[in-house]
Amino acid sequence: MGGVSTPGGNGMDVDLNVVPFIDLLSSLVLFLLLGAVWVQISSMKASVEGRGPAAVAASSTPPKRVEVQVTPDGYKLKWPKGAGNRPAAVAKKQGQWDVAGLGAVVKAAVTDGKVDSGAVSATDAAPYGELVTAIDVIKDAGATTVAISTE
Repeated sequence: MGGVSTPGGNGMDVDLNVVPFIDLLSSLVLFLLLGAVWVQISSMKASVEGRGPAAVAASSTPPKRVEVQVTPDGYKLKWPKGAGNRPAAVAKKQGQWDVAGLGAVVKAAVTDGKVDSGAVSATDAAPYGELVTAIDVIKDAGATTVAISTE
């Protein structure tokens, strides 16, 4: 509490309650910080590509991306066209996630040049930790970019 009094004692003595002012100030600072973070997160990087037929041809090339879905039974894989005969799934081994098997399959595709990026999604029943592990495995296999797919 803040107090106000005048010299001489003949004035009015008042106690100011500054707690609501401090609460309001801290709330405003909190909104300022959150707003600054959300503006930074929601910003998009935009680049201007060169004009002409070369730019159109480069943008029409489909990405060579493997899509990995984490399920309670293991990993389901969806390969891009032209990736060859690759396994459609990496099942669990003895109840454990076959992380080494997933890494070997993706690394072989990256080494062959059939895959350059990955997208990972998970079913509702799959643990979140396995989604993160799959992202790490694809990145360690040599993929340039790895994304989380929400579809």
